[in-house]
Amino acid sequence: MTPPNDADERTSAQGLFNYADSYLGSAYALKAASPQILFPDSPVRFLLYHSAELHLKAFLRAAAMTVEELKERGHSFSKLIPAARDRGLGLDRGCEAVLIYGQRTGDVIGSRYIQTGIRRWFETDTLGQCAASVRRAVRLHPKRIGQIALWGEASGVVDDRWERAWGLS
Repeated sequence: MTPPNDADERTSAQGLFNYADSYLGSAYALKAASPQILFPDSPVRFLLYHSAELHLKAFLRAAAMTVEELKERGHSFSKLIPAARDRGLGLDRGCEAVLIYGQRTGDVIGSRYIQTGIRRWFETDTLGQCAASVRRAVRLHPKRIGQIALWGEASGVVDDRWERAWGLS
């Protein structure tokens, strides 16, 4: 019998996917709200990066990676993306580059903390499309079946609202 505090039991592919959708949807809602604040894109960027990370981790859990193996890869897109690709996830190569660029330039962390000086990043819409494309790749992959159920899937409805919201058709 598995102990109730077992990390693999407590961190499911389904839970990670749902959490990732919460970040993706929240990023869209915040961007659409256009709050009158000094740095409106920073929280959106943070939410989008985190969504992409969690969707990748959801796929890796669905592909039988343990929580310990996920921890070894940390928050690193340059480690998570190859691990997902090795397990058959077909990601858009341009979006892979965007996410890894965000990691290498410090934008992933920079979206969380104030830093003066020159920063380099992709526009929020581009980052949103990339986060949504990671979600789509996970949604369409056969390893998701039986591990990650989508809203409305039982009645034949495709849950692609956040993909559409960020401009994917």
